[in-house]
Amino acid sequence: MKKISKEQVKATAEAIVSQFIPKDKTADELSFHFTIPPSGHFRVYYRKNERGEWLFESYEEDLNN
Repeated sequence: MKKISKEQVKATAEAIVSQFIPKDKTADELSFHFTIPPSGHFRVYYRKNERGEWLFESYEEDLNN
């Protein structure tokens, strides 16, 4: 099975991050899980910059799924 690249993880996260923006306007970080079929499970981390934009920081592969 082909390994999923960081670029693929980031692109997928960027496509869906708007669904995970906290309602709390004071929040400055967020994380969420998602799957890239057939079996790539990831947790991504975002941080809000001074302009209020959510920026991708990092990710980790969830090996427990």
